[in-house]
Amino acid sequence: MENKKNRYVIGKNVYEKHIDDEVHLYGLLHQLAAQAERIRDEEDVFHLLDAVKKYGAIADEMFDGWGIPGRYLVFGEKKDLEGLRERELTKLSDILAEHDAANMSKALEQASWNLPYIIHGSSFRLLVGSIFELLARYCSLKRRIQEVRTEKDFLRLQKQTAKEGDTVPRLCRSWGVPEGEEMTSHDVLERAIRRKHLIPVREADLVLVCGEDGPDDQEGFEDSEGMDLPDDFDDLDGYDEPDDPGEGWDE
Repeated sequence: MENKKNRYVIGKNVYEKHIDDEVHLYGLLHQLAAQAERIRDEEDVFHLLDAVKKYGAIADEMFDGWGIPGRYLVFGEKKDLEGLRERELTKLSDILAEHDAANMSKALEQASWNLPYIIHGSSFRLLVGSIFELLARYCSLKRRIQEVRTEKDFLRLQKQTAKEGDTVPRLCRSWGVPEGEEMTSHDVLERAIRRKHLIPVREADLVLVCGEDGPDDQEGFEDSEGMDLPDDFDDLDGYDEPDDPGEGWDE
């Protein structure tokens, strides 16, 4: 089987030009053959000689346009055709490589917002735990707000929430938000989590070969161990909303 490295692709215009030239040469030879068959006298011979001279000039002009080295006509060595091959042909391997690169570039461009990552089990559990804690705290706070009836109840709620002031900084540490940096946007949190907990797929093999069991920085994982859910949180559906949550303060 022919080596794939020796396979080439020819451009449409170059290919069609070669076909046209071959058809043209065939037509010239066919006409010469027809004239030779019709020779009957000396005058027919002179007409044939004129045609040979005219068609020979046409063939020489066509040959010059092909760029075939004259040396090849004498020795027939294939290495003399290298220059012609480079001008008219392209290696199939080069075209496939260019095609693959273009497809990869296009795919990366289209999926740049959704590139795949690998996440360690410890990081995954930490993030799920953080989401659950936020959900639990939201449900607990919603319940307590809806149960407020008097100004005394409100002050008590205010005091309780003040005790939970370290929750957000603790979660930010576990997510990887740098200390001192305010989480003012979605992008800040996404960048922090990607940097601390996610591994791009293209780097995954290298990391897995190293035999790591989890992220280098265990601070976030340790923070997840200290997760404290609200004391009044049992489950997400275990309470009834007050009939009139919009009732004003009791004086």
